Amino acid sequence: MKFIKMALRQLPFFAHLQDTDTALYDVIYRMQTKTLNKGDYLNIGDPIHEVCILEHGIAEVYLTLHGRDVVLERLFRGSVINYKGVFQ
Repeated sequence: MKFIKMALRQLPFFAHLQDTDTALYDVIYRMQTKTLNKGDYLNIGDPIHEVCILEHGIAEVYLTLHGRDVVLERLFRGSVINYKGVFQ
């Protein structure tokens, strides 16, 4: 619970919420977990319907150019993925 609150508070939408605000807990309790193994892909489609919080490991954001994968960014524990697409 502590970890998820910390991750959500990085987002502008939740930064102002206190521990006593029920809106924060409403979001947390409606979240679903998904476990991926090393080498699995998290395919973010369009339109975006989910926010992902990286709890363990490293996620690489990459683009395939001319048949080669080019890593654009590495995300670590506490990274929040897709929040702009979901909360617009």
